[in-house]
Amino acid sequence: MPQLEVHLSVDAESEPTVYHVDGDLKRPGEAIQAAKELATEDGHEGAELEEVKLAETA
Repeated sequence: MPQLEVHLSVDAESEPTVYHVDGDLKRPGEAIQAAKELATEDGHEGAELEEVKLAETA
């Protein structure tokens, strides 16, 4: 499964927080949920989706 970048708006910060998670770009629901769970674990509340895209490879 490819790596996705899930950009979340958290805690009213001006820049989104980016999480890298495995997922399917055509069906990103599980990846979005995983990123929101990571945001919660990091102490953020009210994470809102901004963007999902394929992670850039080196």
